[in-house]
Amino acid sequence: MLWRDVTGVFWCSIAMTLLKTCDSTTDSREEPFILLGNGNTIQWISLDGSEGLPLLNDTDYDIIGVDYDIREGWMFWTDVASRTISKAKLDGSNVTILVSDSMRVPDGLAWDWATKKVYWSDAGRKRIEVYDPLRNVRQLLKSTGSQSLPRDIAVDPTTGWLFWTDWGGSPKVERMSMDGTAHTTIISTDIVWPSGLAIDYATHTLFWSDASLDKLESSDFDGQHRRILLERRFIFYPFGLAFFNSTLYWGDWVVGFVYRLSVVDPTDYNYVRPVLESEPTGLKVVSKVNQPQVETPCSTANGECSHLCLISATSPSGYSCACPRHFRLGQNRRDCYSGKQGSEPTAATTEVPPTKGSCVQANYTACCTSDNCQGLPPVCTCSAECHSLGTCCPDIEIICPLSPPPKGFLVVANEDGLVRLELDGRSQSVLVRGERHTTAIDYDLSSNTLFWSDVVLGRIRRSFLNGSDVTTVIGSGRTESPEGIAVDWVNQMLYWTDARAKRIEVFDLEKGHRRLLITTGEGTLPRTIIVDPTTRSLD
Repeated sequence: MLWRDVTGVFWCSIAMTLLKTCDSTTDSREEPFILLGNGNTIQWISLDGSEGLPLLNDTDYDIIGVDYDIREGWMFWTDVASRTISKAKLDGSNVTILVSDSMRVPDGLAWDWATKKVYWSDAGRKRIEVYDPLRNVRQLLKSTGSQSLPRDIAVDPTTGWLFWTDWGGSPKVERMSMDGTAHTTIISTDIVWPSGLAIDYATHTLFWSDASLDKLESSDFDGQHRRILLERRFIFYPFGLAFFNSTLYWGDWVVGFVYRLSVVDPTDYNYVRPVLESEPTGLKVVSKVNQPQVETPCSTANGECSHLCLISATSPSGYSCACPRHFRLGQNRRDCYSGKQGSEPTAATTEVPPTKGSCVQANYTACCTSDNCQGLPPVCTCSAECHSLGTCCPDIEIICPLSPPPKGFLVVANEDGLVRLELDGRSQSVLVRGERHTTAIDYDLSSNTLFWSDVVLGRIRRSFLNGSDVTTVIGSGRTESPEGIAVDWVNQMLYWTDARAKRIEVFDLEKGHRRLLITTGEGTLPRTIIVDPTTRSLD
């Protein structure tokens, strides 16, 4: 028998497996559980950790972000292997791809249960996007900047706010309205790798984890009343984060466990369940409490918008209409048009083929003209997203040639720190002061980034090539003696040797994943390392 309750949420197969019963009086929604992304699986885990069950399993998956719709019985996930966003029923059936185009590293995921839209962060394309599955309309909300690595994302349809973490060159927690307006940074100090986000919708409290400082913290939605909930000696590498019933839940990559912490009594801290297959990634607690009923201006007739109706935290009307790519919003602020002023509104069910466009220079963090490039090529993007044939396509960046070619320079380490030395030897300047124990230096020209290791303090750091925005990639205590480093500029990987620990490790600069590659063994002292991504070799 296939049983559903009155709202069509849960299936008898789940009720039988999890609750050992199947009748019309059983409502699985009253039994909150943990939905855990875990490499190539999505798992059901009871809140006390006593039971676990794979809901979805595919060796081709690399699942990061997860979310759900409690009333319609769907779960959603991002897959960085196939670069897609998909959904399935909460029993793992009816797998459907929602978004598959023009994504590089779809990472964090948030489901707006009030208006039925999916929001996500893309660390590869440096952006926040939204998609309406009902109307098949997708919209870019925010380009986060060339040095950014947007990670987790959370939405609050009860207030209209959207939050995301950024663990790129300038780590921070960001906020904007769910319609992409009113962007602001709310946390930017004492933060290195903000990895997970969670919201207490009742008290409007924001929680985040820091995978470098090994902390759990909280604040209000303005970033005020900041509070440390848990620190390093009790936490090692937190990633996914969820809130339910005054309790935080998260996965730890180092220990391989799911943990919980009471935010009322932080001494009430314990593990929930080990995760043996791979590192825990996305994590949510499935419960009606975490998705309260919300009536929004978009709930009736799509707010009279022809395409996207987006909740707004700042608009007097509580929402705004938006258009997909290559469309414009008409004077009535409701209808989207293609073509010239006065054209009739287009259908809301699909996007029309794009038209031709021309290539123009964009506002790029590294540089835009030969005058301020510091030896780097300027980067152009297309006003209408064109490629070399002149027809439009999604956001292809084009490296514009310079005349004359850019000049190279040396970066050396001395008692002053990291110093830039011109190739003719006529001038030098200090890029980063105070780095007196540097043992290795490398760079990534495509991201305008300099990397170096400190063998005394046991850390790896980075900055822009002009020495600005110094941040820690691998913090003290996370590696013993990083001797050599090498950057794979094609795949955005950082490799390093650890002489004392006798191992070689790799860190994914886009996804934030860290892996042990090899233990070199007793009697070895691994030192210099070099990679060649064109031949896929490491020496």
